[in-house]
Amino acid sequence: MSSWTCLSVPRIERAPLRWPTRAAGRGPARGRAIALLTALALAAPGAPVLAAPTPRRIFVAPPSFTGVTQAPPRDALTDALTEGLQRADLPISRVRACSDPPECYLPGARAAKIDYLVFAEITAQARDYAFKVALIEVASGRSTTIEDACSICGLEEAALVLEALGPRLRLLWETAEAEAAARRLRDAQEARTRAQEAALAAQPRLQVTSQPAGAILYVDDLEVGVTPLTLDVRAGAHSVRIELRRHVHERREVNLSPGTSLAVDVTLARADGRMPPTRRSRAMLAAGAALGGLGVVSLGVMAAGLGIGAKAERDGAAAADRLEAMGVTGLDLTDALAEYRDRGARANALAWTGGTAGAVLLIGGATLIGVSTTKIARRVAIAPIGGARVVGLGISGRF
Repeated sequence: MSSWTCLSVPRIERAPLRWPTRAAGRGPARGRAIALLTALALAAPGAPVLAAPTPRRIFVAPPSFTGVTQAPPRDALTDALTEGLQRADLPISRVRACSDPPECYLPGARAAKIDYLVFAEITAQARDYAFKVALIEVASGRSTTIEDACSICGLEEAALVLEALGPRLRLLWETAEAEAAARRLRDAQEARTRAQEAALAAQPRLQVTSQPAGAILYVDDLEVGVTPLTLDVRAGAHSVRIELRRHVHERREVNLSPGTSLAVDVTLARADGRMPPTRRSRAMLAAGAALGGLGVVSLGVMAAGLGIGAKAERDGAAAADRLEAMGVTGLDLTDALAEYRDRGARANALAWTGGTAGAVLLIGGATLIGVSTTKIARRVAIAPIGGARVVGLGISGRF
């Protein structure tokens, strides 16, 4: 790539020109509309405050000519393009030509922190001129092109048409600036969203529930709401206090690390000493009632065994009287009454088993019912256990 140098351009004094209607009628109005929309977007609630952008400079590269070989016409057309851009109030600077336009201008423009490059292609055939002007965004390489033509024109008329492209090019520039402002706004919002998400991900979370619910929750002596409540707190040590009318206040000390979550579940005792029902106390109450019911059934089994044993005894006495009346005595009498003795023994075993099981079950059920309504329920849990080979009561405690 050949070397190039930025040149300042003195304003060229020319006679006032009459702009073509399509260029003058649309450019300023649309440019003002784009500027207004951009200002409203930047002023929208919640939008990040952006610093005012610095003036975004434009390099004007020497045009590429096809069919124009002499230097004076080239200079005249180049000056016409420059004058049109100056009249459109674009912040331009001219740059020397390079060997492979327009790509060869981009590295130097990036190094000089130039934002846009204007590159024109002018084609002449006899007295017909075709103009193609590109506005290239240096950072992204995106290009927007406008085209115009002049048929059966002299050099002066061709220069006027080329100069009139200035306002249209300004419209392209304003559109590109509005899009760049929208991108900066979007990037800033996305950066803020990512920062907020990262901060939330690193912030500890505290989940507080209470039995009963609806208690006032204080964190570090500041009221933050009512239970159940989940809130994000800073990392470190915190004091959690839970208060409910007619209940004993509870306090917990917690320490949270970044990115962690801690659940705090508190059962509030009534001020009169009674405990509110909890899942554990309800389970213990149900288990106690079930054990009591099984105990009653076991006592029924005992009563049935006693009845069977009494009947076996009565039947055995009647059979003994009959056999003695028939003259059966001794071992023969004993053998004849063996069935009644076996029936009585089985009945006694059934009554003993039912009575023992009934007593144990009734005692266990009464204990569970009693414990479920006291503070002991917070420390002791008694529940039946069963398996293929084991049946009994399990007692667990926290001391």
